[in-house]
Amino acid sequence: MMTKTNPKTTISIRVDDDLKKETEKTLDSMGMNMTTAFTIFAKALVKQQRFPFEITADPFYSKDN
Repeated sequence: MMTKTNPKTTISIRVDDDLKKETEKTLDSMGMNMTTAFTIFAKALVKQQRFPFEITADPFYSKDN
């Protein structure tokens, strides 16, 4: 019996270098890497058909600051 394998693809995104380093540090402390974290996010997004967290505007944000 042959099992079906899911082909993998590469996703490339651009983020601030400091944000990337801090994200990797945080994920490492949780025992995972960027690929695992993004896969969890993507699966939750597809399953729930929405962002798996609330997105709100920063009340202190303005173009002046």
